[in-house]
Amino acid sequence: MTRLVALSEESALELLASVNIGRLVHKPRGLPPVRVLGHLLDDDQLVLRVRLPEDLRGRPNYPARLTYQAERIDADNLTGWIVIVSGQAERITDPAVQARYRVPMRARPDERKEHLVRIYLDRVTGRLLTRDHIR
Repeated sequence: MTRLVALSEESALELLASVNIGRLVHKPRGLPPVRVLGHLLDDDQLVLRVRLPEDLRGRPNYPARLTYQAERIDADNLTGWIVIVSGQAERITDPAVQARYRVPMRARPDERKEHLVRIYLDRVTGRLLTRDHIR
């Protein structure tokens, strides 16, 4: 039998830091389709590297809050984990701050369609998917 077990915030953040890709949970109204290229956990902030569609003109208007999900699931064994985080979001526009994140996130410094977005985490939820072993 498979069951979900709640994780502590600390354990959930450790799992989130162990992977480098996830997705926005839903497309907020007014935000064009966004391709998440990676993430980086920095204390209580999650930095997303995102790419906007080719046809978007002008500056994107990110919503005040974003929700992000990452997971690792073994479909054969039905085990793994899922972490969902949310919080206030803002686009990182300061060149010095951008430079700090671009190298570890393998972001191109001159890519006009790529943006860095910071989520100040105020909600962290994690679940472990486990199997009960029947003897």
